[in-house]
Amino acid sequence: MRRLAVWVRAHAVAALALVAAGSLVNSHQAALSVPDWPLSYGRLLLPVWSGNTAWEQTHRLTAALVVVIHIAVLLSLRRARREEGVAVRIRPFARLTTVLLVVQILLGGAVVLLLNPPWIGALHVVLAQLFAAASVVLARAVGGAPTGAPSSRLLTALPWLLVLQIALGAVSRHPPAGKGAFIATLLGHAVVGLVLVGLLIAAGVGRLRRGERRRGWALVGLAVGQLLVGLAVFFIAPEPLAETWPPPAGFPAFHAAHHLLAALLLGTVAKAPRLRRRERGGRGLV
Repeated sequence: MRRLAVWVRAHAVAALALVAAGSLVNSHQAALSVPDWPLSYGRLLLPVWSGNTAWEQTHRLTAALVVVIHIAVLLSLRRARREEGVAVRIRPFARLTTVLLVVQILLGGAVVLLLNPPWIGALHVVLAQLFAAASVVLARAVGGAPTGAPSSRLLTALPWLLVLQIALGAVSRHPPAGKGAFIATLLGHAVVGLVLVGLLIAAGVGRLRRGERRRGWALVGLAVGQLLVGLAVFFIAPEPLAETWPPPAGFPAFHAAHHLLAALLLGTVAKAPRLRRRERGGRGLV
């Protein structure tokens, strides 16, 4: 059981690192710096990394690391289930992360082989953050964190609003139909973002009133931080990614932070499955 907990935490950290690496590829417009996939100019890795190839190679190497850790998580879950009767409820969630990872790998290949079409690029960004959020939720479940959403019934829409916000942000940076789609999705992204910040702060204040200081301040801090980072991203580079080459100073770092905070927020507010294991006497422990 302890081994499983270690691996799922490593998995969450690696998944978030993959989001950051992919964001840096996007912001530097480096997706096609290596024009073949899964190899790199016919090699597993390039002997010399320079320019945009460094961002792309880092992204691919991080993805390979995530795959290795993911396999370790599945093997540890299998062993824990066999030896301790662990987690009937988290098995489907582990399968979900597997499906998301496989689809993400295939989408990453499609981005390169199909010359980065906007809708595939946007979908790749969205699923990357969903995969990272799912990894955080899995780590919460195995680590014994509270499994419910962080507030009242009025705020149960938080995870869905966050998914919508992530999708609108991805499309606004990869608009499939020019300025019109960019402006519409950017405005939607801004409106939904303001609603989300208000709801997240309300959820954090509610936790503070119940004496849950750490969780309350975490929600408030993440919400305010995401708002400030989002404003920085917009004011540094208000145009779609295809029109911001080379990226302005500071944009790649803020862009990566924006993606990371979105994944962390979704992983924090989403309801985690409960971990169930058997005691020695055979009784269920939920």
